[in-house]
Amino acid sequence: MRRFWLLGVTLAFAACAPTTNTPTVSVADRDLEQQKQFELVLEDNRRHTERAHRIYTRIARANVDSCPNVRALMGVHTTEKQSFKGNELIAAIKVYNLIVDHPMVFYSAADAVQIGDFVTKVEGKPVSCAADIAKFAPAGEGPVNMTVLRSGKEIDVVVPRVRQCGYGLKVVNQSMVNAFATGADIIFTTGMMQYASTDDELALVMGHEMAHNVEDHVDKQKGNQFAGMLLGAVIGGATGIDMTSTFGRMGAMAFSQEFEAEADYVGMYYAAKAGFGIKDAPKFWRKMAVQNPNAIAHGTTHPDTASRFLALEKTVEEIEGKRAAGKPLLPERKIGQVSNPQAAGTEEQTPEQEARNRRRADCLAAYSATPRRCDQY
Repeated sequence: MRRFWLLGVTLAFAACAPTTNTPTVSVADRDLEQQKQFELVLEDNRRHTERAHRIYTRIARANVDSCPNVRALMGVHTTEKQSFKGNELIAAIKVYNLIVDHPMVFYSAADAVQIGDFVTKVEGKPVSCAADIAKFAPAGEGPVNMTVLRSGKEIDVVVPRVRQCGYGLKVVNQSMVNAFATGADIIFTTGMMQYASTDDELALVMGHEMAHNVEDHVDKQKGNQFAGMLLGAVIGGATGIDMTSTFGRMGAMAFSQEFEAEADYVGMYYAAKAGFGIKDAPKFWRKMAVQNPNAIAHGTTHPDTASRFLALEKTVEEIEGKRAAGKPLLPERKIGQVSNPQAAGTEEQTPEQEARNRRRADCLAAYSATPRRCDQY
């Protein structure tokens, strides 16, 4: 009886089966194509990562006077075999030419170091992994002596360190159009890298995210959330109803739109000071409106796109007016607010915090391709 039941089920599903003779794919051909697609992913990631660091380095160096987290960095970012496994490692060896067990440069702001160089020594000490670059580099802000392997020959180079905002930069392989700041780092998805089709557009978004960190928005939101939780706990104690989580969420939302508007405003100054074009920058929000029509007239954590477009138009006028008058490109501050965050932020850091931030920044400079390794700082 059971056999007849199974036969009936099989026949029922067979009646809904495809009716064409589709091509048969061999396992060997499938494996080859899978490997090719792994290679395409790495090629795409390399292009996005190089572009991201190139633009971010300009912004981070041009706005050092406005940044509370300043570090002297080489601007040399590497990857290595240890960062990949399985099929990705096979693809990386081919795409990145990881033929030796030394970190390979995939972006360099220093003229002495080229993309594709392998770092073999730092201050005369052999380098086997990216962490050694930060480990062997001398303390301070002076230049770093390196030996790189280029076209099969070892070359001694001197790499200067330049002061810049010390926030880390990460590019993650996600199709979602998104970018955000953590207070310590700036995160971009490959979806956002593709969506911001021009360098000026990408600089606008990078300036926005860096502004979140400089203006301390992440910690301010955490503080608002904590205050909301305390209020919820007090109300819960009086009413017998637990309101801690509810009021915590409400606190986290407090000033959220204002923080985003401030990041738009300050970030535009950062992009302008780094020499990127800002005339058409407001149009980015018309472009975003097409991407997300629901945001045209309604905003939750972010202002609506219409308001953001109009506010940035006024910001462009303000910046161009300062340029014409020969004034410094610094955002206007409310009365009583510090106009130079660097002056305030640096003084508040303890020696331990400064040392920790310096170690993290040096680690990120060497380990940008695998920033998890720097989370210990």
